[in-house]
Amino acid sequence: MEIFNLNYNILKRTAIAIVFLLFALSLAVKIDLPTADLGRHIKNGEIVLNGGAEARSAILQTNFYSYTETDFPFINHHWLSGVVFYVVEKAAGFTGLSIMYILLSLVSLGIFVKITAQKVGIERTIPFILLAIPVIASRAEVRPEVFTYFYCAFFFYICEKVSSKQISIKWLYILPILEIIWVNLHSGFIFGIFITGMYFMKLPIKHFSISMSLIILATLINPSGLQGALVPFTIFNNYGYRVVENQSIPFLENLGVGNKVAFISFKILSVITALSLILSFRRKINIPQATFAVVFGVMSYMAIRNFPLFGYFAIPAGVIYFNKSILEKTVLVILGLIGLFFTISIINLHKNDFGLGLRPGVNNAAEFFKSHSLKGPVFNNYDIGGYLIYHLYPQEKVFYDNRPEAYSSDFSQSTYVASLENPELFKKLDEKYHFNSIFFYHRDYTPWAQKFLIEKTKDPEWETVFADKENIILIRR
Repeated sequence: MEIFNLNYNILKRTAIAIVFLLFALSLAVKIDLPTADLGRHIKNGEIVLNGGAEARSAILQTNFYSYTETDFPFINHHWLSGVVFYVVEKAAGFTGLSIMYILLSLVSLGIFVKITAQKVGIERTIPFILLAIPVIASRAEVRPEVFTYFYCAFFFYICEKVSSKQISIKWLYILPILEIIWVNLHSGFIFGIFITGMYFMKLPIKHFSISMSLIILATLINPSGLQGALVPFTIFNNYGYRVVENQSIPFLENLGVGNKVAFISFKILSVITALSLILSFRRKINIPQATFAVVFGVMSYMAIRNFPLFGYFAIPAGVIYFNKSILEKTVLVILGLIGLFFTISIINLHKNDFGLGLRPGVNNAAEFFKSHSLKGPVFNNYDIGGYLIYHLYPQEKVFYDNRPEAYSSDFSQSTYVASLENPELFKKLDEKYHFNSIFFYHRDYTPWAQKFLIEKTKDPEWETVFADKENIILIRR
């Protein structure tokens, strides 16, 4: 019997190791710097650490990198992420950033798995991990939001453990300290208040009230004070450009764009989690866990950028119904096989970009621009803004970049998009800014971008001097 138990424990450890390895492989996607925000974040960190007081203040409060709307007010709510990214990139390069992202994600998953497995066993948890991996891995780009997943896991863990009296009530007072860091890393800090607040009926009212008050006060400890604390509620008030990650699943499916594997996995995980929660109402249900799954599920349906949040929180919520009956064990095995299929599918989806660090050749366009001493002002599109900031600032500033909230809504629509659609408007802008070069990510499939590029490559005033599979550079003849 002891040998059987020993072999079974080894089998369980091997299974969970394989599952975590699959998760790591699903996140091992080379960085596509021309379309990523990462370059700008790294430049933020460089200026915060090495820039003068004036530059540091400007980068936190204004649209610092633009020559078109330089003084437009902008709350840099993720400045500390930039510092972290810059330090890691300097120490270990972009490969180090990839490793950091994967490690933070593994720790986050590990916390959710630990909470779930302690209640229901690792055997019942594994199928839901496999179902969740394709949903979480749909956002494999190195972004500040990885810190939100990490802190959500810690807040969830501490609240769960304190409410079940497995750790001291004093752990609640760690949360305000974590919130001070979180509020400067990413706008997802608001979930710290949400997660803690859902345990108000399960925690001693005195300690809960003090901790919650301190967490709320902690959100004010950022360079923009109250305005910074309100960013999660105000950031979309001036969002004049439609971004894919902020769109709903039906909207993207109607356009025929998006990660189909992630969409199908999300739907399966949503249905199973919803059924599990509904069926478990006849048993004792964990209200906070159920609420997290429902809220993040709805948020993910409305905007795919929230997929990982639902993926993580669906693990403890989804498995709640299943016990040790033969029927439910059979269902779990089937779900595990489905999850394994989609997990392997999403790894295979990234096979051409599998690995760590940068995609080969992504810096060629910027190096060409610099080595040939090309000059601005540069007219560029949305996608490549962060890339240009990383490579060309301070020598050149950008016309527009992938922070719609940093530009007025009117500029985004009536100037940026309109100038791509209307040659006459572009001509007027050219007369105003005297563009010397056009630097585009030409896989921007918006109709206005494609129309503009077709016209400009045929325009005798402009000459194409560089083009690869992603970027194109034109200069005035």
